[in-house]
Amino acid sequence: MLQYKLFCLNLCCILLAFNANAYTIEGKIVDASTQKSIIAADVFINGTTKYSESDSNGNFELNANDEYYFDLIVVAKGYHYLVYRFSKDSSNQKIVFQLIPLTPDKLFIQPDSIATKNYTLFKPVFEKWMLNNQLAEGYNSLINPTVLRFEYDSTSSSLTVKTVDKLFFLNEFLGYMTVIYINNLTISANNIQFNGFYYFKPLSYKNNTAKRDRDYRRLNVYKGSLLQFMRSLYDEKLAINGFSLHKVDHVFEGTELYKSVSKKYSEYLEQPKLLNSALRIPANLKYIDMLDKQNITEQDILEKNRGLHEIFFASDDIFQVSYQTANFTWQPQESYISLLSTRKLRIESNGMYFEPSDLVIDGFWRSTSFDTILPFDYFPPLELMNNLF
Repeated sequence: MLQYKLFCLNLCCILLAFNANAYTIEGKIVDASTQKSIIAADVFINGTTKYSESDSNGNFELNANDEYYFDLIVVAKGYHYLVYRFSKDSSNQKIVFQLIPLTPDKLFIQPDSIATKNYTLFKPVFEKWMLNNQLAEGYNSLINPTVLRFEYDSTSSSLTVKTVDKLFFLNEFLGYMTVIYINNLTISANNIQFNGFYYFKPLSYKNNTAKRDRDYRRLNVYKGSLLQFMRSLYDEKLAINGFSLHKVDHVFEGTELYKSVSKKYSEYLEQPKLLNSALRIPANLKYIDMLDKQNITEQDILEKNRGLHEIFFASDDIFQVSYQTANFTWQPQESYISLLSTRKLRIESNGMYFEPSDLVIDGFWRSTSFDTILPFDYFPPLELMNNLF
C-alpha cells in the first residue's frame, strides 16, 4: 500500500506558462535559514517520469502536460523534504521553495559497513516488498543499498526502513531507473505502510525488438493494476476494461442470516482482514464476509463535477474488485478496497488519487511489489491497445 503524508509548507516562486495542455514549472530552491540557493535538489511530480534538478543558482524548470492536480516534491540531502499540492488553477503563483535543514536521528549516522550488514540481514523482508515479481528475476537490482537504514521492533515484529539519500532501483524488466526516497517504510505481518516519494527515468534500448519486448511487459503489468482501475473508474469504463465491483457485507454472529450461512460460508470470504482491521471492527465480534450479488457501477460510487475537475470515489463500504478479460493470460485477480477518513478519494484522469493514505487495499493488489509499479504518465502504446481488452 502506498502511503504518504502532506506536510505544512513555508512557501513563497513557481512561475507557470501554459501552452495548450502543456506548461512549464519554473522555480527556485533556497535554504530557509540562510536564503542561499540549494544546488542539485531533486524536483519531481510524484510517481511520474517528470523530474528536474536545481542548478548552481537554485533554479529549476520542469515540463508537465497531463496532470491537473498533483504533488510536486522537492528533496535535497541534508534538508526536510517538501510537498506542494499543486493544480493548474495555481498558474499565477510565484513561489520560492524554502527547505528547512535536517537534524538527522541516530539511525542516519551509520557507517556503510553497518548498513551493508543490516541490509544482508533484512534483505529477504525488504526485497519481498520491492522485488517480488518472479517474471523479473535476474532483471532488476538495487544500485546503492547502503543508503538504506533498518530498525527492527521485536515487540510489534515490525521492520522500519528509511533512506539517507536517494535510492536507485534499476528496473530493467520494465525499462526504468526508479529514484526512491523512503521517509518511513513499515513492514509487519499484517500491514505495509510506505511513506515516501519516487520518480522514473526511462531507460534506452538497443533495438526495436528490445523496445517491443519492454512494451509488452509493461502492458501485462498494467492489465488489472490499481493504476488501470483508477483510470477506468474516472472514465466510467470499469466493465469495458474488465473490472467488476461487488460490495462486501458483514454478517455478524447472532443474526439469523449468520446461522443460515455460517456452515456454507465459513471459509468463503476471509480475505479482507486488513480492511476490517482498518475499519476498526472489534476483534471480539465474529462475522462472515459475504459478497453482494449486485454489481456496483460507477454511478453508485462516484461524486463528480467534471466542469471543476472534481471526481471523487466516495463510499463507506468495502468492495471486492475482480479483473478478468478475454485476452488476460494471468490468474484472475481479486482485490479489496475501502476508504478511511472522509470516505472520499479524489481521483485524476491519469490514475493519481488523493489522499493515498485514505485508501486501504487487500487481496491481489496488496501483494503488488515495487518492481511492478508504472509511472502515472505511462499509457499503453496505441499499436498494442487491441491487446489490452
